[in-house]
Amino acid sequence: MGIVLVLMGIVFSVLGPSLRSSKETVCRSNLHQISAALEQYNTDNGGDAYPKTLLTDWSVLARYTGDSRVLKCPEDNYAKGANEAATRYSKFSVSYWPVPSEGDGKYLEALQNADPNHGVVYCLMHTVHTRGPSSPLFNRKGKVLVALKSGSVVNRNMTEKCYLDREGHMVGYSFIWPLLTDAPMPEAVWKIEADVPYGSREVPCP
Repeated sequence: MGIVLVLMGIVFSVLGPSLRSSKETVCRSNLHQISAALEQYNTDNGGDAYPKTLLTDWSVLARYTGDSRVLKCPEDNYAKGANEAATRYSKFSVSYWPVPSEGDGKYLEALQNADPNHGVVYCLMHTVHTRGPSSPLFNRKGKVLVALKSGSVVNRNMTEKCYLDREGHMVGYSFIWPLLTDAPMPEAVWKIEADVPYGSREVPCP
């Protein structure tokens, strides 16, 4: 049994990186197809009119991709899909996340004004969980795959930044804006993403 376990470890160490690379290739293809589907939806609906239901219901987008399996990353091992709300409403697994819909559309408007080729959908399944309860959205760092409006898929790096709130308590955030664009984050977006005042002093995370 010991020899078998050693051999399995050797095989995994050799094949593991190759398997991860293969899964990433599939994810990149998925993201490219989703970006193309969003652009086609926009064309059919008069411009930058992203589906208002995209935060929860991806059924419309599945019709544009032609296959709901495109909406699941091969690295997604969550039983309810990484995007649990979208999975629940759509009735199929959804791994990906769209541009945040908070702020009554002000987030998307700020993004469009800052960067014509901004990110439109992203995958967090290639990051690593850092601490606390396992979550597909929080307490993660590392590589994020992002599909741009043009259809290109780029690598971004998710990091946690920590600040002191008004009561002196440390608060950590993994901002979405830097994943979607290299443009500076506007104050209006900061107020949507964070609970600490704009320009708060950053402190080392524990």
